[in-house]
Amino acid sequence: MRTGTTSLKFALQLLCNQSCYHMYDVIYQYKESHIQKWINIFEMDEKGINIPKIYWNDIYNGCKFAVDYPTCVFYKELMNIYPNAKVILTIRDADSWIKSCRATTASDMVMTKHITFTENLIYHLRHLPSLPLLHDKMYTKMFGKHYDQMTDNQLKIAYQQWNQQIIDYVPKNRY
Repeated sequence: MRTGTTSLKFALQLLCNQSCYHMYDVIYQYKESHIQKWINIFEMDEKGINIPKIYWNDIYNGCKFAVDYPTCVFYKELMNIYPNAKVILTIRDADSWIKSCRATTASDMVMTKHITFTENLIYHLRHLPSLPLLHDKMYTKMFGKHYDQMTDNQLKIAYQQWNQQIIDYVPKNRY
């Protein structure tokens, strides 16, 4: 989310001549079918159910790489499912990250639990009626259930803690 994952996606595809899964693909290519698959994965995770490899293979459908949301939220699970996979953590300055997010992926429209009639209509017209629910599940898993009330400073701290958590968790041989 706003750390260069789109550029990373295209670089990996260009350099390796392999497909890379990204939230962009969910919104512009797969649409509601993948949104529903992700919602199912989040709901299994919320119930403490280990997501079987067959679900991940179905989501990624032959992609060699996966970056961005919602993939990144499940990095621990995916490291276990794909033991030879490498992890790339993209980091940017936290203040510029906040500014960029608040203008796009963490705008009031996206980071709300209560969408307006007009916003709901827009999601339906874009054939993405369940996208707000997916956003809710992604942000809840990453930032906690009160993500919609986070100040910029709280979001900045959460971003820094998230990055540190990954640095601490991922062994050096997986980078």
